[in-house]
Amino acid sequence: MPWFKIDDGFWSHPKVLELSDAAITLWVRAGSYCAGHLTDGALTRATLRLLSAVPDDATELVAVGLWDVTPTGWEFHDWADYQPTREQVLAQRAGDNRRQELSRNPELRDAIRRRDGSNCQYCGRAVNWSDRKSPTGGTYDHVDPAGPNSVDNLVVACRGCNSRKGKRTPDQAGMKMMRSRSDLVTNQAPSRPVPTRPDPPDLVGQSSRDGLTDESYEEIIGAMGIDPGRLKAHIKEKTGRVVSAQEAMSVASAILSRGKDVAKPQGYVLGAITRAPGEVREQLDQARPTSSPRREHECAEHPHYPLPCDKCAQIASEGALAA
Repeated sequence: MPWFKIDDGFWSHPKVLELSDAAITLWVRAGSYCAGHLTDGALTRATLRLLSAVPDDATELVAVGLWDVTPTGWEFHDWADYQPTREQVLAQRAGDNRRQELSRNPELRDAIRRRDGSNCQYCGRAVNWSDRKSPTGGTYDHVDPAGPNSVDNLVVACRGCNSRKGKRTPDQAGMKMMRSRSDLVTNQAPSRPVPTRPDPPDLVGQSSRDGLTDESYEEIIGAMGIDPGRLKAHIKEKTGRVVSAQEAMSVASAILSRGKDVAKPQGYVLGAITRAPGEVREQLDQARPTSSPRREHECAEHPHYPLPCDKCAQIASEGALAA
C-alpha cells in the first residue's frame, strides 16, 4: 500500500500558516485518498463532497499554491515531485509479486542455478547464498527489469552487481553479461565449475539426477529465508524422520506454496511442521521409494539413514546404559 508523505515541517510552512483548519484537513484527507486510489494527485468535485469539504476549502489551497485547478476539479501542485506516481506504484507491486512468485518456484531457481552455477553473471565472482547482507551475497536478477520470471530473463548475480544495476537493463547500467541473452536458454551448463560433493542419500525417491548437490539444496533453502540446518533438525524432531537437504527443500516448498505473502518464511514453515507433523511424515513417506538398493553411504541396518547412522548410535547408547 502506498503512503501519502507529509514533511515534518509542513505544519509551520508559510503557506500552511495562512490556511484554515478545514483547508488543512482537506489537504491531508485528499492526499491520503489520492495515494490510496492512485489518482496522481487529481480530485474531482464529487471527491470533494466525499471528503466532507466545501469549494471554499479548495479555493484556499489554490490561493496559496498547494492545489491547481483542472477541468474536472483540482490536483496537487507538483504531486510527482514529492509522492510516488501511479506508474511507479504499479511497477513496484509487479516487482514484489515477481519476487514472491520466484521464491515459490524452486524448479525455476534450480534451472537458473544449473545453468549459472554460483557465479555472478556480471562480474564473474562466486556468490555466497547464505549471505543476506554483503555485496557477495547471492541473488537472482531480472535482466529486463520489466520482464517475466523466466529462464531467459533471470541470472545469478551478486548483491553488489544487482544493486548497481538497479531497475535498468545491462545496457542502460553500462554492464556486460558473461553470456549473451540468447545463450541464457541454449546454454544450460554452469558458467564455471561448481565444487560438488557425493550424492546425498536417496531419501525422496529421486536422487541428484537434476545435478544438484546437497550443498546446493541447502543454498536454495537459504534463499527461501530458512536456515537449512534448523529446518532438517526440526523435521527430525517433530516427525522422527532423518531427511536430506533435497527432501527438506521439498517440505518447505510445499508448505510455502500454501501460504500467501509469507513475511517470515522460517517461522511459517517451522510452525506448520509443528502443527501437522503427521502430514509432513506422510509427504516424506509417499516420496520415498518402497524398495531400492542401498547406496554405499547409507546404513546397512537402517535404510535411508545416512552414515554415520543416528539410529545405530542411539541403540549403542541404550545398550551401554543397560550394561
